[in-house]
Amino acid sequence: MNKQIITLLLNLSLSGSILLSINACAVVSQQQGPLQTTAQLSTNADLFLNAFYQGKTEGVLAQSGFPFYVHGQAILDSAPEWEMMLQGLFLSSKPAPIEIISLAQVSPASIELKQPGIWAKLLEYGFHEKAYTIAVIQVNSSRPVKETVLLIQNPYSGKILGLAR
Repeated sequence: MNKQIITLLLNLSLSGSILLSINACAVVSQQQGPLQTTAQLSTNADLFLNAFYQGKTEGVLAQSGFPFYVHGQAILDSAPEWEMMLQGLFLSSKPAPIEIISLAQVSPASIELKQPGIWAKLLEYGFHEKAYTIAVIQVNSSRPVKETVLLIQNPYSGKILGLAR
């Protein structure tokens, strides 16, 4: 009798585990959806960069996903953390109009080859299976400056998950 009860409990437990695993997989696949096209990723990158350089917190937050990687500074888990960091950043700098010279999708192998230090950090913090966009930007401030920024993007939503320079 005890053996039958144990066998029944094990079977129920195993069935429950399988169902939970199936449900978890279904939830993950529903959250991911289809991959974004290069054009969609570029549009999101453009919106993010313009909001960022104009000091528009709401625009940056609308294009951001979490966790968010800020190269050399932090990994932010939530919008309130990112908002607080942005407010501090925007208080200490002046908004500047920008011209996006180029936006290009790049492969992980390209980042590893050209920016091994950045790639090592992306691997270390789990940002290695994302989409990546390199942006070359002309910042038109009192002294125009050209910058190159690596954007880390969610390949399914297009949201920006981090930036590195």
